[in-house]
Amino acid sequence: MDEKNKQPEGQNKQNDRLHNRKFLAFYIVALFCVVLVLIILSYLAQVHSKDQLSQLNQQLGEQTTVAQGAQERADQLQQQYEQLQEQYDQLESQLQSTLEGEQELSDTLYQKERQLQALAVFWKIEQAYLTGDETECRRLIDYLELMWADALTGDALDEYERICEDIGYQP
Repeated sequence: MDEKNKQPEGQNKQNDRLHNRKFLAFYIVALFCVVLVLIILSYLAQVHSKDQLSQLNQQLGEQTTVAQGAQERADQLQQQYEQLQEQYDQLESQLQSTLEGEQELSDTLYQKERQLQALAVFWKIEQAYLTGDETECRRLIDYLELMWADALTGDALDEYERICEDIGYQP
């Protein structure tokens, strides 16, 4: 009986071995499938990363182009600002010189008006002197001395001084 018991035991062992081999083969195939799936997933992740990297590089290139355009625009605006500032400075300088010239003209005009008024009074003095009206002559000389004594120049001043000497007037 031992032999009979041994055979089924041997068969059981053989069945167990066969079963273990099947399980091992199935396990190896399953591991191979898992490795294959992992390789495929890795490949897909790499392709996806490569696409994202390509898109990011493209976006970076576009942003760089936009930034360069903005920098060029900023440079242009800076140049325009500097040109406008230079024009402003020139115009301000011209305005200042014009105002100074205007002041000089105003001063000159004022002096000429004073000279004209003094000459008008001097003409009246000369008319009074020529007519022999010494009183009117003295009154007009006092008025001239009071208002425009420094306005007479040249020949008019020389003639004025001669008339003052002739009538004995001391300013």
